[in-house]
Amino acid sequence: MTDPERVGGIAWLERTRGSLSSAERRRLVPAILRGQALAIAGRLAVWAGRQPDATEIPTPPDSALARDAEEAAAEQPSAIVGHSYRTWAFGRALAAFDEAAGASLDLDEELFYVAALLHDAGLVETVTGEDFTLRSAAAAASLVGSRRDACAVDHVRDAIGAHTTPGASVEVDGAVAVYVQAGATCDLGGLRLQHLAADFVRNVAVAHPRTAFVDDITRRISAEADAVPDGRFALLRRTGFVQAVRWAPLPS
Repeated sequence: MTDPERVGGIAWLERTRGSLSSAERRRLVPAILRGQALAIAGRLAVWAGRQPDATEIPTPPDSALARDAEEAAAEQPSAIVGHSYRTWAFGRALAAFDEAAGASLDLDEELFYVAALLHDAGLVETVTGEDFTLRSAAAAASLVGSRRDACAVDHVRDAIGAHTTPGASVEVDGAVAVYVQAGATCDLGGLRLQHLAADFVRNVAVAHPRTAFVDDITRRISAEADAVPDGRFALLRRTGFVQAVRWAPLPS
């Protein structure tokens, strides 16, 4: 069981509304720097043509809850809808890559799908002083609660809350949080893009186009950073995240 009081955990979010203390910000900076280094290494690998063989787009879960999530996701702005599906596809493919490399993952496919499709629901409207993942978590919880037990509700809420914490790990944050983060940061900044086949990335972009996505999402990131000036997006913006999104080597 993950610690709900850790940075990004649902109890931490409810207590702080997403505002980091000075000590918490300092602890996150090394993880941000590691992520930037990995992103640079990944871009060099992509530009050198070092990517794996073709990967098929994964098949969504066939369940009532998955269909509920699709209906709820469709109500979001088109740029967020496309990002949500790309987050799921990239995140699931990266989980498969890690499993093939020997990682032992306990990834709940249904909750991962719901979390991926609704992880940015809270970005539709910013709220001053409230981290957007609280609203995203509430949107997912309302669906999961009608189909699954209370443990699943807690799981998806915590995972969505944690997905924007730099340096999230399976051991600390769980597989759903980590692979929502992996899929989202791959689509946003190209992190771990070298672990995905070039044809796969293009096929995902064809299925879920990135048209006007960069301008839309960078505006939303900045709005969230302004709304929660001590939050995680504000810290990411100060350390160059918006520029990384604009420079990501992804098909438009």
